[in-house]
Amino acid sequence: MPDDKYSTASQTANHHNDFFIYIVESPSASDLYDGISEGGLVAQFIRLDSIQCVTRTAINSTAFVTALTIGLAEAMIRFPDRYPILHLSAHGGKEGIQLSSGEVLTWAKLKDLLIPINESFRGELLLCMSSCEGYSACRNSRDTILNSVGAMNR
Repeated sequence: MPDDKYSTASQTANHHNDFFIYIVESPSASDLYDGISEGGLVAQFIRLDSIQCVTRTAINSTAFVTALTIGLAEAMIRFPDRYPILHLSAHGGKEGIQLSSGEVLTWAKLKDLLIPINESFRGELLLCMSSCEGYSACRNSRDTILNSVGAMNR
């Protein structure tokens, strides 16, 4: 029986090598000033379980787009044998997510950014969001986002 316990632990440890977490966060100006970082806390928690993690702070739409288009690709080069899990953290509303700069990235624009990423993963992108009103993305764009991002249509 002890052999089963150790083989299970070994399988679990090997499973952590299959993926990494890529966090893009855009905290409010007051959170930035106060040093509050959800992405940093999530990264600390994830690393406790020996899971690799990359965190990017995007204060405006240019930085957010760069984090998704260039930063994610760079992270995938850094972890070539691991599948990324995309975690987005920002204040949200019915129209979209609000970036640190106060800009609102609409749910439709976010969908437009995520579709090519999802297509590059053959419809298997795993997306986690930490955002108030995040369900608005699903409710307002049921046919587009739910069918465009693999993790949301399963």
